[in-house]
Amino acid sequence: MSPLRILFSLLIINLLIPLCGASAAHSDRRIDTLQANGEIEKFAPLGPVKESLLFKAAIHVFGDYYSGLILVKQLPADSAIHVVFLSELGLNMLDMAFRNDRVEVVSVQEFLNRPSILKTLQNDFQTLFLDLSQIIEFKVRLMDDGVTQVLKFRYNSQRYVYSYCENLGPVNIRRRNGLFGKVDFHIGIGEIDKMGGPEPIEIGIVHKGISLRIDLTELKRI
Repeated sequence: MSPLRILFSLLIINLLIPLCGASAAHSDRRIDTLQANGEIEKFAPLGPVKESLLFKAAIHVFGDYYSGLILVKQLPADSAIHVVFLSELGLNMLDMAFRNDRVEVVSVQEFLNRPSILKTLQNDFQTLFLDLSQIIEFKVRLMDDGVTQVLKFRYNSQRYVYSYCENLGPVNIRRRNGLFGKVDFHIGIGEIDKMGGPEPIEIGIVHKGISLRIDLTELKRI
């Protein structure tokens, strides 16, 4: 390489290093500001579970269909968030307890007691209850439409992408594990409560590569 070309390359490198440093510093300041203001928590579709939630549920799994109600309730007795799946006749089909980032199956009916189903349901509801205030390293980017923000981070060897729209709130979550494990959470607002209460939430959970879909429609907050 000629001396002139070497000198030119060094000059380009010297010019780029300050720019990269300034860009990284700006990114860090932006992340710190979001963390300090608690803005990252706005991406959570359910927020902190301080009151009981009741959902109409439909689960399509490996050709089988189950419908009923899902009750989400925090019990002071064990400091856990319980997710209870009840049939339309009131049968307790599944009870899962979420505590300290761990999931425990409290009870399950035999027809649902399959490791693949239980693990999938545990991961899906754990995603909905994930405490975003505990996430330290993350990136937030404003999309070209000017109203949608995208949050990206890694947690427990999985990659998460949350989308938040200024006018609609949280609208989507994508969870990835490996090259082919992908789950999409589509979040929307249902029909407006005629009594003037909070608008109900609708959540559709779709898995890529396996035949499993969960549809949740919020009925009321108890």
